[in-house]
Amino acid sequence: MKGSFQIARVYGIPIQLHWSFFLILAWIVYTVLTKKGYWDWHSLGWTSLSVFVLFFCVVLHELGHALTARRYGVKTRNILLLPIGGLAVLERLPDKPNQELLVALAGPMVNVGLAVFFSPLLLLLSNGKVQQIFGFILQSEGNFFARNILPWEWFIFGLVALNLTVAVFNLLPAFPMDGGRILRAFLSIRLKRIRATRIATFLGQLFAVILLALAWEYENWAAGIIGVFVYFNATVEYRAARQDQFLEKFQVKDALRKRFSRIYPEDQMQLAYRLLEQDKEHSFLIFDRWQNLRAVLSEEVLLDAAKKEKLEQRVDHWQSTDFEYMLDTDPLRSALVKMQENGVGALPVCNKHGRLLGLVDQSGINHFLGLQRQLAKQ
Repeated sequence: MKGSFQIARVYGIPIQLHWSFFLILAWIVYTVLTKKGYWDWHSLGWTSLSVFVLFFCVVLHELGHALTARRYGVKTRNILLLPIGGLAVLERLPDKPNQELLVALAGPMVNVGLAVFFSPLLLLLSNGKVQQIFGFILQSEGNFFARNILPWEWFIFGLVALNLTVAVFNLLPAFPMDGGRILRAFLSIRLKRIRATRIATFLGQLFAVILLALAWEYENWAAGIIGVFVYFNATVEYRAARQDQFLEKFQVKDALRKRFSRIYPEDQMQLAYRLLEQDKEHSFLIFDRWQNLRAVLSEEVLLDAAKKEKLEQRVDHWQSTDFEYMLDTDPLRSALVKMQENGVGALPVCNKHGRLLGLVDQSGINHFLGLQRQLAKQ
């Protein structure tokens, strides 16, 4: 995602932070100053620590999704941290409804486990302090600094309460939140996935509209942002499900490009880039001197080389050898999945006898699907 940068790598999964996360820190400073009326390093420090611990728990939540998905052969591109939470970007959905169910449940269960783990710390609070904090939250109207509750007491209470809140909130049946995915997984046992997705999407959008109405009524900008996020992501997920259903009608041979140029490892990137500029070809197969296929070169990599002004370099500095052959009779959707899994923009295609027929790439698939949609409208 644009505007994000990597801060760590856990189990081979990049953890990325979006620049807007720092808006939370600005909000903390503003809250401390406006609620207390003066600069208080003690409160500011504990509040900032609480936010960082909360986002650490969010990372563990997303790792729960990612590592469970890995058990079913689904890779995670990255985990993105945003002001409203985290997002584990999976390369594809698990194949079976029960697998999607377990992947969706894994995140909230991590937060429940963390709440149980931290709960003994509540014993450090004095008698009746937990009840006092609960009562204060209900009456405070957001001013958490006005009563005689120490910052470290808020911190200990928050370790348990915030993890439980994250778990419960994510289990709401509002797609694309975890609860919505759990609902879709259950519905997919009886219904087709596209139908199950449509029902879950409708409930997610309904939840988002209610959240936006409450945000307007109570002037809560955070709830409004979450409502917008849920609404638009539910729409995007449904469109993706519709495209998957549309792709199931076609095979790889339907989007196959049979005519292609032969590029060699010692060629300069400029050669392939000229063909791209002329709109003749967008992705390329790389052959050795004995005409054996060795690698692929995608449009995305070519554009990256041009941006970095590296077109004079040899192709073998940029080519990708991590690819798989597709059969011409394979489902077209499986080609897209393989491209995502291998991080390449093109794949060679052969017949059942192993004879190379051509290649299929993202650009060709998009062009083919565009034509099919136009024909469907006529």
